[in-house]
Amino acid sequence: MKKVFFILFFISFAYSDTKITMLKLYNKKQYTKACNIGFKDFNNHLQDEDYISIYAFSCLRADFIDRLSLPLSKLKFSKASRTNAVYLSIIFMEKKLLYH
Repeated sequence: MKKVFFILFFISFAYSDTKITMLKLYNKKQYTKACNIGFKDFNNHLQDEDYISIYAFSCLRADFIDRLSLPLSKLKFSKASRTNAVYLSIIFMEKKLLYH
């Protein structure tokens, strides 16, 4: 039983470490690295809207606008997340309009 608890604790710590790493990279203006880390580990954080927001804004600042389509569909549960989704979707659609 203790082993199971330790493994679960380690897994949750590892996932939170990814979000902290991304936030530190974002604050250091290393947006490309934060976006790439978020992209690799996105499927493990589908319910964490803070993680998704950090990932989306890192990709936006790094000019990886095509990567915004996944976070747009996941940011919907809190008011702040919906506001972020609207902001990101406007930028995403403006890029699509420019291509058209």
